[in-house]
Amino acid sequence: MNICFLDKGGFSPDNLKSLNALSNSNFSIRVFTLLDDLEEFINKQNASIIFTEFSISDKDLSKIVSRIKSNHKYALLVNKISNEELSEEYLKIGFDIVFYTKNFNYIDHIIHKQEVAIKEKHERDMLLSQLEISYRELQFQKYALDQSAVVSITNKDGVITGVNQKFCDLTGYSSHEVIGKNHNILNSGYHKKSMWKEFYETLNKGELWKGEVQNLKKDGTKFWIDLTVVPFLDVKNNLYKLVAIQFDITYRMLAEQQLTHDAFYDPNTGLPNRSLFLAKLEEYISRSFSNPGEKLAVLVLNIKQFNRINNTYGFLFGDKVIGKISVFLKKWDVGIPYFPARLGGDSFGIIMMSTKLTNENLSKYVDHFQSKFDAPIQIDSVDVFLHFSIGIAIRGEGGGDGEELLKNAELAMFECKSNYSRNYIFFQKSMTEEIQKRMKIHFELKQAVKNGEIISYFQPIYSAEAGKLSGFESLVRWNHPVKGLLSPFHFLGIAEESGMIVPISDLVYKHSFRFLKEVFRINPELNEKLFISLNISSYQFEESLIEYFLDLINDYGIESKLVHLEITESLAMRDFQKTIKIIKAFREKGFSISLDDFGTGYSSLSYLKKFPIDHLKIDKSFVDGIVENSQDRIILESVIQLGKNLGMSIIAEGVESLEQLTILKEYQTEYAQGYYFNKPLSESDALALIEKNLDNIF
Repeated sequence: MNICFLDKGGFSPDNLKSLNALSNSNFSIRVFTLLDDLEEFINKQNASIIFTEFSISDKDLSKIVSRIKSNHKYALLVNKISNEELSEEYLKIGFDIVFYTKNFNYIDHIIHKQEVAIKEKHERDMLLSQLEISYRELQFQKYALDQSAVVSITNKDGVITGVNQKFCDLTGYSSHEVIGKNHNILNSGYHKKSMWKEFYETLNKGELWKGEVQNLKKDGTKFWIDLTVVPFLDVKNNLYKLVAIQFDITYRMLAEQQLTHDAFYDPNTGLPNRSLFLAKLEEYISRSFSNPGEKLAVLVLNIKQFNRINNTYGFLFGDKVIGKISVFLKKWDVGIPYFPARLGGDSFGIIMMSTKLTNENLSKYVDHFQSKFDAPIQIDSVDVFLHFSIGIAIRGEGGGDGEELLKNAELAMFECKSNYSRNYIFFQKSMTEEIQKRMKIHFELKQAVKNGEIISYFQPIYSAEAGKLSGFESLVRWNHPVKGLLSPFHFLGIAEESGMIVPISDLVYKHSFRFLKEVFRINPELNEKLFISLNISSYQFEESLIEYFLDLINDYGIESKLVHLEITESLAMRDFQKTIKIIKAFREKGFSISLDDFGTGYSSLSYLKKFPIDHLKIDKSFVDGIVENSQDRIILESVIQLGKNLGMSIIAEGVESLEQLTILKEYQTEYAQGYYFNKPLSESDALALIEKNLDNIF
């Protein structure tokens, strides 16, 4: 602390003693006899106390005091006077302390008072500084909060007393529309009453409440907030005010809801997917324990020959078909509660649970469903006929948990797919082994296509009269890595019902054309003589197949007149008008058409005469007994004569003896094939046969 003395007359010995005592303490003492020297000093350094001996009559005393105090705002200006009556006048001029004494006995008291004042001032300055900083921080925090958060203030009853602009921007309300209103004007009704009960219980304890809340904007739009509510309690710990700090999380919640939806719903149809179906099935099973009078059933629906639709019209068209079925399933008025789902591909699942659920009623429900598709559905101006294979599994009749119950329904559906005369089949335990066996073959077939295990064998076809080689029928074989060479009997039905017939046939056709191209490369003269006969599955017989074969003959350089396409009688009769249209289109492009297995299917003579067929193939079953049984010969002769009268050439299959061939020749059969001539041959053996019979090719 700097203490300055201005004593124009100098100091007495007593005064000097007092000054020496002060100097020995923590004070810095300066003594001046001239005012100019004092002012020069205090202009450069701070002074805490300035002791003076001015006379009221000194010239310009008030100016001198003002000048000193202006430079030392917090200095204590003290004057020693000789006339105590003049003290008021000195104080008016600006002196802080005026005392009447002849010595410095009063100095200690003044210094102590200034020390206390300086300390208090320092503490006050510190406090003011802290308050200023805190205030600025609060202002900054309030600004930051207002810029980022939605803030509302309510009383203990939820009546709004204040909101910020972000609140107004989010909710669509202006501040004057909400202040004085209860905060529940934003309540969307989404949350249960139990949540709000816990909300108020927490706040009344003086604890923060945090959670995610769905609210309602002024225009009725729903939005989500991340909400923190701060309670304010009075001195008696009673809630009197709430400050709600909110952040808009609508986009996040919508994204999470979308992710949840995508995880459990099929994106193309909006139906629940397999995962949600199984979860719901487990829920139904749990409910069934407490409702023993109710039966629980699972139905799996699969579209018959859906691969034909995809292959003919494309996958986008197929998706539209799936969409039509999905729309129906969502609003099916079946009379009892049900839960539909898309299990994948062209398969749908339905859960039914009711006291009315008997086998008889389930049959009625299924018939009702199929009847809705008896008439064709129209998509892109195309009439599509839909038929379903439906498997039904009832809880308690095989299948404990959801996975097993669904699996059993799917097994029954696969059994139904292999049985064209049935629209639905109830699961029976005896099915499991056989169906699982077929499913295994289905899986192995997929691998067989990938691994090149599907190959063609070629059975020679001879002219019956001359016995000369005329062509080959291409037959599919599976070169199984474990079981060896398998005939179509072991896998063709499963290939058709699973749709694997399409890639399998593609391999067979390409192999057959490569074979014929190789034959013509070795012996160009055979290009006008040998034909190849190819079997067409009912799953492929569509108009698009014409373009497919045109591309093949162009790729391999084969003339269409050397390609005989075999269709079965059952295929031809399935959609009569459509079949005729496709046959005519093939014949216009130069292909020949053979009707295979005649007499084993519908055998409708009235329809047969309308088919533009080139060749009629007599099934082996008609040939087997002609040597021993005269009636079989009469039937055979009648069939052959019928074909000839309709302008068809005749090809007899399954010829195994000279006697059979002799009879066939007698009936003027043009072509024959069978083990009497050759069994089906590998490509290399067929090429060798051609080489051996170059002079005996018709």
